[in-house]
Amino acid sequence: MSTSLHLPEFPFEIILSFKTIVERYRELLAEGGLTEFEQKNLEMLVDQVESHPVLVEGLSTLDEVHAHQAEIELLLHDIFPQVLLRNEIKTATVPFTQHHVHMTPRFRNILREAGADFELKYESVDEEWRFIAACNFILRSYYGRQLVHGKPMYYEIPAEDGLVNTYKITVNADFCEVIRNENAP
Repeated sequence: MSTSLHLPEFPFEIILSFKTIVERYRELLAEGGLTEFEQKNLEMLVDQVESHPVLVEGLSTLDEVHAHQAEIELLLHDIFPQVLLRNEIKTATVPFTQHHVHMTPRFRNILREAGADFELKYESVDEEWRFIAACNFILRSYYGRQLVHGKPMYYEIPAEDGLVNTYKITVNADFCEVIRNENAP
């Protein structure tokens, strides 16, 4: 049985789709002004997605995410530029979860150094906070309202030398969206 991406206590169903990224790539192609290399690269990415429509329609289980890992990494290539991968500590996750779909080598090494028994979790966020953040996301998306819930998010990750490092989490929701279903008010 595959693990669903949906969190039962949440006010919405989580489906991982790369629709907004693909739409942005198509906009860039239509706008023009790209170098020949950029043009060919974006055309290749869009062609790749067209042969895997589920990437736009949406993935709802971890098995589906794992089955399309290579295509996901291609789609995120511009968001994770190769020249910065050794230095940046960055990951792409399924929103509101700890399911990582892509991470930089530096972040992967930090987790490896933490040890096989280490479980990555938000240190400053509990279930109630995540629920409030999800509701805030809906309010901002549909009603233009944002409640302030200024609690910073961070990870505490042990290093090989025994020290525990604290990493502040910055969330970029540029490619996230809420889509109303038939049951939404």
